[in-house]
Amino acid sequence: MAIFWIHDPAYQTLELCLEERNKIFKRVYDVIYVSARTGGSCAGGVFWQLTTNRTGPLGDGYEVFMQQGPNTTARLIAEQSIKLRNLKYPPLVTYRAT
Repeated sequence: MAIFWIHDPAYQTLELCLEERNKIFKRVYDVIYVSARTGGSCAGGVFWQLTTNRTGPLGDGYEVFMQQGPNTTARLIAEQSIKLRNLKYPPLVTYRAT
């Protein structure tokens, strides 16, 4: 099991811009994908908190808010999910036109 942890004071104070955040996520996702593709120990990733609105006093500085800017982070998450799903697992559900 591999754990990637982003610990950066700029990230905690929301000074890390959306583009920089996406670069970090993309780098981590690339490592996860290569590991999963080659049979390594890392085959997926999760967020500490992924939300559509601010958590106020419950936040810890590591939240990902989907309303910040265009949904480029959501696109990264979706692309990663599709890439991992297509590695070796068939779809869980197959729909047929009736």
